[in-house]
Amino acid sequence: MIWDTPGKLSVSAWERVRLVPYWTGRAGRQIGSLAGEAEVASYAYERPDGSGYYRETKAGGIPIEGRILAAATALASLCVQRPWRDAFADDAAESLLMAEAAAGRYDVDVARALLNKSRSIKTKLPPAPLASLLTERERDVLRWISHGASNKVAAQKLSISPSTVRTHIESVFRKLECSTRAAATLKATQLGLL
Repeated sequence: MIWDTPGKLSVSAWERVRLVPYWTGRAGRQIGSLAGEAEVASYAYERPDGSGYYRETKAGGIPIEGRILAAATALASLCVQRPWRDAFADDAAESLLMAEAAAGRYDVDVARALLNKSRSIKTKLPPAPLASLLTERERDVLRWISHGASNKVAAQKLSISPSTVRTHIESVFRKLECSTRAAATLKATQLGLL
């Protein structure tokens, strides 16, 4: 709900946002095999200049994995539409990320490496015939659920019923030979379907 709030967040909503990495780390540590990954995930919104959250850690206290995740999270966020703004085009998102890095909010070397890797991946996308693996509507549904939308939210955004969304998700799982939303998103991304 908070991510879909247009305009400025209330103080209580902002505090809930600031606690996302804390709860991510805490929940992940409950599953022993995810403890290391959960620790890295808890740094997703930390910034080298200390302006991040929840720890407000500065550069020396953020592991390299955390700096990579923070820059990647920022770039991904810039490329997604929000209720208060449109998605940025690739060039604009890259420029904004580099400007933020130059201002000390992201590691400059990490941002450069991320953008170079992102460009090389875009040039190595699979050939077009794979696009026919999923229908256009299945790709639309997968795109929404890959951003974390529930069936209900995806249905509202696409002007279809939640049961139709569920049917499309089942079809996507079958075609991609996956059983979870995360696995389907990862496989579709690797195949160039998203």
